[in-house]
Amino acid sequence: MGLLIFYDLNQTEYVMAESALKLKFNETKEDNTNKPIKSKITETHTEEIIIGLCAPIGTDVHHIAEEIGSVIQEKYGYTFEVIRLSQFISDHSEEDVSELEGFKRLDKLIELGNELRKNKGESILAELAINKIALNREKLNRQTL
Repeated sequence: MGLLIFYDLNQTEYVMAESALKLKFNETKEDNTNKPIKSKITETHTEEIIIGLCAPIGTDVHHIAEEIGSVIQEKYGYTFEVIRLSQFISDHSEEDVSELEGFKRLDKLIELGNELRKNKGESILAELAINKIALNREKLNRQTL
């Protein structure tokens, strides 16, 4: 089950659809800049679109990701890249899963992903994805100069 997050810059509330949690942006300051979170988000606006997909085992989520990317590319002129968290698990694991297939591969990736999060922190896969996005952005910015 995924978590849907909606944010409207014209409002003052951040709404997490699944949990119905509400956090007032104008009341929360998270670092030494003393700026409200809403201001920080507004100031870091880019034209990038980041879509995260999560699905049960057996769902052809890779096909869905490619289809969404193709539509966004064709209709709106965006380029897209699919970032697979399972690849990070493979890359940062001491065990080789490349020879495994089907359920055995998925089961091993789940086990290795759990071990990776246990050793490196719960947010390690998100951090690796964010790092990849930042590196890609930097590469793209250098190419356009």
